[in-house]
Amino acid sequence: MLISTLTAKDIPIASGIYNFLDEAKSVLYVGKAVNLRVRLTNYLRKVNLDGKTVLMLSRAKEVSWVETNSEFEALTLEAHLIKAYKPRFNIIWKDDKSYIYMHISKDEFPQISLMRKQDIKDGISFGPFPSKRIIAEMLRDVRRIIPYCAQSRRVKRACFYTHLGLCAPCPSHIKSLTGQKYLEQKRIYRNNISQIKALFAGRFSPVEKYLTSRMKEASLAANYEEAAHFRDKLNLLKNLTTRHFAATAYIENPMLAKDTSQKALRALQKTLLPYYPALDFLQRIECYDISHISGKLATGSMVVFINGACDKRFYRRFRIKGISKNDDFACLRQVLARRLRHTEWELPQLIIIDGGAPQLRAVAQVFLERNPSIAYIGLAKQFEEVVVPYQGAFPKIRLPKGDALHLLQKIRDEAHRFAHSYHTVLRLKALI
Repeated sequence: MLISTLTAKDIPIASGIYNFLDEAKSVLYVGKAVNLRVRLTNYLRKVNLDGKTVLMLSRAKEVSWVETNSEFEALTLEAHLIKAYKPRFNIIWKDDKSYIYMHISKDEFPQISLMRKQDIKDGISFGPFPSKRIIAEMLRDVRRIIPYCAQSRRVKRACFYTHLGLCAPCPSHIKSLTGQKYLEQKRIYRNNISQIKALFAGRFSPVEKYLTSRMKEASLAANYEEAAHFRDKLNLLKNLTTRHFAATAYIENPMLAKDTSQKALRALQKTLLPYYPALDFLQRIECYDISHISGKLATGSMVVFINGACDKRFYRRFRIKGISKNDDFACLRQVLARRLRHTEWELPQLIIIDGGAPQLRAVAQVFLERNPSIAYIGLAKQFEEVVVPYQGAFPKIRLPKGDALHLLQKIRDEAHRFAHSYHTVLRLKALI
């Protein structure tokens, strides 16, 4: 799109990458953004820009972007495109230094380190990454899912991070072992490194399958603490990646994120059609969640997804009033009644409640009184089942793993996050 005609409304509110192009349509600069609209609007306003960026913008005539389903995917796609295009304004001119790479050595116990290109001799590297801070933050998150050792000098005992679960097993400890124990622990460590390689190569499914299999093994052995440990790692992986697409998939189809959202919406609409025959499209979806501590400082959150993507302009927070006891049902009724009184707000085609049949039964009267035409469902967390009010009953629908379920989980998790963040603010205010 021509920069001269670009407005904020043209830019999606989504994570992704953007390319600035010159008159010959050569790529001048590749960047990553958690929110494309916010980042590109800052460029348009030319606020607090350094000299290099001002020079780049003076030569740029067009800007294009690719939406992604997660920030992690945006970062891996950015690195892939920088490597492919080598844009001149992505070069760090200071001290003749090149970009940062994440390097994995070929040692018996491979080490992970951050290097400049000229320092890389053997092993495998991923990148380039435009900032040491960004890749360091990524590795910090990855290490909570897949532990590895970061100490450069091997000593005779396990490093400090072993006690935090961030280095397990530690190579220093492995070297003190012998026989079968040594081989087994070495295999686990090297497998961890293989998982990290897969993650940075954009192949998320092998990591997910590995963690799932370990969780099931622990559960079958009645080792529930270890099973919960791997379950938590799976949740961290889900939060980190959100959706499993490699950088090459976005290069082959720049509309992949939108296509995935539309596919998910169509699948969800088709699933709900027998229960809501008038539900012919899903443009606006709202989800509600309640957060409190034993009934105190109770809050409700409303998150809004438009065409499958969150739109934070329409998010709302509700401070629960007049309900002192721990009563989630009463809180939900109050929040929904207050929301439906706002006739100036656009009505959704679908409302999602965090919970199952009890929650839906509790709010059914609110919908009958306020707006019976809105479709509403529950998402029961135990088995990730969709619960639908139908002819006085609440049948459960077990959605297959796929786009529709991923979308519902994404919306529900965003409602959790939003409700919890507001509740945290209220707790801090109460303490102060």
